[in-house]
Amino acid sequence: SLFKMESPWEMFKAILKGYKEQAVEKNQPFGFVFEFFEMEILKQEERQEMSTEQEDVDKEEAILNTQMTLSDESMRKKRKGAKNLRFDVMLKKKECFEKKAEYWKKAEGRATEG
Repeated sequence: SLFKMESPWEMFKAILKGYKEQAVEKNQPFGFVFEFFEMEILKQEERQEMSTEQEDVDKEEAILNTQMTLSDESMRKKRKGAKNLRFDVMLKKKECFEKKAEYWKKAEGRATEG
């Protein structure tokens, strides 16, 4: 514990615990102020646990929101055509556009022939 830097909060908890153990050994009352601090420490730890749980929930929601946002973006990209797409997707789109253009050129050629 010498090399590990403890936070002031942890040091305060350790000191308070030491005082309480001494009071119990000597059969003396712990004291109102010390009891108050002990209750505040418990409240703070509960708040900290709740905040970490809330952070976990927020992270999960953020992941889900990110996925939904990504799917929204992909829908928007589909509507825009080949603009702002990944390279491999763009190539597929380009090939598709070229095939359609080729088809229509052939169709126009057939229309003028007949």
